[in-house]
Amino acid sequence: SLGTRSFPIEMAIGYSLDLHNYIGSARKQERLHFLKNYWMERVRDVPGIRFYTSPKPEWSCAIGNFSIEGKKAVDIAVELFNKWKIHTVGIDWEKINGVRVTPNVYTTTEELDKLVMGIKTMHT
Repeated sequence: SLGTRSFPIEMAIGYSLDLHNYIGSARKQERLHFLKNYWMERVRDVPGIRFYTSPKPEWSCAIGNFSIEGKKAVDIAVELFNKWKIHTVGIDWEKINGVRVTPNVYTTTEELDKLVMGIKTMHT
């Protein structure tokens, strides 16, 4: 027994696969890598910023992780959401105290420009 299911989600599976097949894995990967590097390149000179993710395509794709010296990752994520309505995830695990940024294929560069502004306003 599957129990109660969300039929809209089940109905969307075929359309989702059609979209993925239309875009293609290679183009999707290129787009996601472009988006990650787009915002990372624009904040790399922010005082105190540190990246835990490489810009090289062989080491990463869409996800970027950063920290700002003197700030807790969770506090950065909360500020990005409260002031800019940008959802990120603050990660404090082992030696990483960073914020995970995960754009999707449909994320626009204008939305990432807002992220860049948010990051630039909170440096130490």
